[in-house]
Amino acid sequence: MKTAGMFRIMFVAVGLLLAVLAVPSAGTTYYVDPSGSDGANGLTWATAFATVGKGITSSIGGDVVEVNEGTYNEAIDFLGKAVRLYSSGGPEVTTIDGTGHYHVVQCVSGEDANTILEGFTITGGNANGSDSNSWGGGMYNDNSSPTVTNCTFSGNTAADNGGGMSNNNSSNPTVTNCTFSGNTADGGGGMYNSDSSLTVSNCILWGNTPEEIYDDGTSSTSVSYSDVEGGYSGTGNIDADPCFVDADANNFRLLYDSPCIDAGDNNSVPPDTADLDNDGNTTEPIPFDLYGLPRLEDGDGDRSAVVDMGAYESKAPPYAHAPSPADGAELVTKDPTLTWKAGVYADEHEVYFGTDETAVADANTSNTTGILEFDVCDVNSYTPTGNPLVLGKTYYWKITEVNEGYVGPLTPPWEGDVWSFRVEGHAYDPYPGDGEANVPFLGVVLSWAAGAEAESHDVYFGTDEEAVAGATTSSAEYEANLPVGTENYPSPGELMVGKGYYWRIDEVNESGGTFLKGDVWSFTTVEFLIADDFESYADTFELLAVWDDYWVNDSDGIIDLENGADIIREPNSQAAKLEFTNMTPMGPGYIGSWFDVQDLTELDVGPDWTIGGVKALTLYMRGDPCNVNVLPGGPSAPELSAGRPWVELEDTWYWAGYVLYPDANDILEDIWHEWNIDLSIFDACGVTLSAIDRFTIGIGGYDKTGPSGEMSDYGYIWVDDIRLYVRRCVRDISRAGGDISGEDGEPDCFVDGLDLSIVAEQWLTSGPEGDIVDDGTVNFEDYGILGDNWLEELLWPPE
Repeated sequence: MKTAGMFRIMFVAVGLLLAVLAVPSAGTTYYVDPSGSDGANGLTWATAFATVGKGITSSIGGDVVEVNEGTYNEAIDFLGKAVRLYSSGGPEVTTIDGTGHYHVVQCVSGEDANTILEGFTITGGNANGSDSNSWGGGMYNDNSSPTVTNCTFSGNTAADNGGGMSNNNSSNPTVTNCTFSGNTADGGGGMYNSDSSLTVSNCILWGNTPEEIYDDGTSSTSVSYSDVEGGYSGTGNIDADPCFVDADANNFRLLYDSPCIDAGDNNSVPPDTADLDNDGNTTEPIPFDLYGLPRLEDGDGDRSAVVDMGAYESKAPPYAHAPSPADGAELVTKDPTLTWKAGVYADEHEVYFGTDETAVADANTSNTTGILEFDVCDVNSYTPTGNPLVLGKTYYWKITEVNEGYVGPLTPPWEGDVWSFRVEGHAYDPYPGDGEANVPFLGVVLSWAAGAEAESHDVYFGTDEEAVAGATTSSAEYEANLPVGTENYPSPGELMVGKGYYWRIDEVNESGGTFLKGDVWSFTTVEFLIADDFESYADTFELLAVWDDYWVNDSDGIIDLENGADIIREPNSQAAKLEFTNMTPMGPGYIGSWFDVQDLTELDVGPDWTIGGVKALTLYMRGDPCNVNVLPGGPSAPELSAGRPWVELEDTWYWAGYVLYPDANDILEDIWHEWNIDLSIFDACGVTLSAIDRFTIGIGGYDKTGPSGEMSDYGYIWVDDIRLYVRRCVRDISRAGGDISGEDGEPDCFVDGLDLSIVAEQWLTSGPEGDIVDDGTVNFEDYGILGDNWLEELLWPPE
C-alpha cells in the first residue's frame, strides 16, 4: 500500500523506411505476395493475398497493406480508404503494371493525406478512353489529396492530359522523393494539374513528353528542391540532366556526377517517428531510402549529408565509411580485423594505423611519422600485423581511397576520417551508473562487466575521490579481490543518506602479469528518506489503516485526504488534512487534536530514525485564514488560534518528546511552510531514536494556558512530505556566527574560506556581513567568532 519512496525492435523491412507519415493509429496489416492467394486471409506472409487490390478491399481506415517484391498486373483504386500501401523492397523491385487499364492507381473518393502510396514503380497505364479515362495514365486523382512518396512513374501514357499523374477538381496531393520519366500525354507528360493545389519536393521530372508539369489557369503547384526539365519556379529547383544510370532500362538511380545528388531538402524528409534504426531518436529524418541505402548520404564528397532528389539516394561517397570496429568502440579484442565500406571509386586503400591521433590525421604516403603500421591493399579489410594490441589502449586509424585511373569531377585521393577504438581490458558498465544520483543507501550491490582477459578484480570503495583514485591494495579503500565470474560486491557497511561515494575496479591477470587500473566511478545516495508523502493512499480508509485520528486516540481531530491543485503541494497529488476542534478544559490547558502512527513499521522509513545517519525531520504544513479561537466573554470575531502545531516522538519504552511549531501565525496562512526539526531535541528528552514506536502530529494542548472555562479552538491544517535528512542547509533558521556566505552569495551553512575572505575584505569597516558581533566594526572579535566555528557545519542550528 505504501509508496517505496525511501530509495529508490523494432526490426523493419526495408520497405518500412519511409512509413512514418501522418497516418491514423495502425490497425490490421494485410500482406500481398505474387505467390499468394486472394482466397487466403492475408494476415501473414504464409497466407498472403495475390493482388494488391484484394489487400485494399479487405482493409479499413488505419490499416496497412504491405506488398512483397514482384510485378503486379492490375489497377489500384483506394476506394476512399485511409490505407497505407507500401512495398517491402522499394520501386526498383516492386512494380504495379497497369497494362490494359486506363489508370494504374486512382484516388477518386475524397482520399486525404492519410491515404499513402509508397515505394512502387508505376508503369503501363494507358488512359486512351474518353472523359476522365483519357487523363492520368500512371495515377488519376479527382477531388482527392493522397500522399505519394518514393515512387517512380515511368512508361505511362494519356490520350489527353497527365501521362504520369493527373490532379483534378481540388486535388492537393503531397509528392515527395519521386521520379517521373518516360511518360507521355497530349499535355503534361509528367504531371497535369487542373483546379488543384499540390506540393512537390525532392522530385525529378525529366524526359516526359511534351512537358514535365502543366498547370491550368486555376492550379497552384508548389515545387521545391526538384529537378524539372525546362525549369520551374520554386526554391532549390534546378534544370539539369539528372544523369540516370540507365533510363532506357528503367534504372533511375543517379550517376556519380548527377546534379541531383545532395540537392534536395532535408526538411522535406519525414521524421523517423517509428525509430526505424533503433537509435532512440524519433525526431531525425528517416535514415534510409527504400532500397536500404542511407537516405541522408554525403554523395558529393563535401562531408555534408543532404538528401538527393528523386526516389533513390545516390551511391556511397568517394571516401571510406562505415568502419568496423565502429568509431569510438570500447570493447575491442587484442587482434581485431579492421573493415570498412569502400569509397565508390576506390581501387586501392591506404591504411594508416597508430596510437597518436594527430599523427594519423596528418599521415600520407610521404609522412608516416608516428604511424605504427602503413599498407596499401586492394581489399577493404586490414589486420594489424605487429604484436597483439595492448589492453586498455586507444588506437587510431584512417583509410585514404586511391584510384590512379579515375577520370571525373572529384579529385583523388579521397582522405577518410580518423577513427578510433579502445582495446578493452578495463572493467566497464558499472552499476550504479557513473554519476548516478538517488541510489538506495541500503542493500546497494556494486556490479560491473569484466574486462578482456581479466582473471580477478580488485575492488576499491570510499567517500574521497582522490583517495580512491590513488588507492593500492594496502590502502584503507581496498575492499577485496574477486575472481572472474564474481562481478558484484555488496557496498561495505551502512551507507549514508545524501552522500557521494566513489569506487574503482582494477583488472588483474596474474598469469600474464597484467594490471589495468580502472576508472573511478561515483554515485550519490538518496537525498532524504520519506516517512510519508501521502501519495499512495487510494482513499481515506487506506489512510486510516496507517494513521489514527480521534476515533481511536480520543483526539478532537479528524484526518482526511485532500487533493486538487488549489491545495496540494506540487508536484504531489494529495496531502493529509486535519480538522481540529479543541474544546475540553484540562486545568490550565486543554486537550489537543492530533493524528498518529502507533506502529512505525507501517511507514517506509521504519522505527530506526538513526539509519543512514539521518539527523533531522522535515515536514510541510499549511494553514487556513479561517482558523479561529473565541474566548469566553470576548469578541466573536476570529482571532489568532491559541494552539500551535506540534510533533511528538515516542519510543518503544514510552519515552516521549515533543517540539512546538516555531511561528503560530503560520497556521493562518494558506501557503505551505517548511518545518525543520533537529532530531537531537528528542534524543535530549530521552527518546531512543533507533526504536521509534509512535509518531504524532497535532495542534493545541501543549502550549494552551488561557483562562479556565470553556474554550473553542478549531480549524484545519494540512500536512505533507514528511522526510528524514542527513544534512541540509536551512538558511531561514538562525545560525551561529561565522557562516556569512557561500558560492552563490548566500549563507551555505558551513564556516570556511569563503566566510574568511569576506571578513578580510571588510576589515576595520562597518561591513554588514563581516561585522559578526554587530558592534559597527569588522575586527578581531569577528575573527575570533569565525575561528571558533571554523569548518563547522551549521546545517541544523538550534532555533
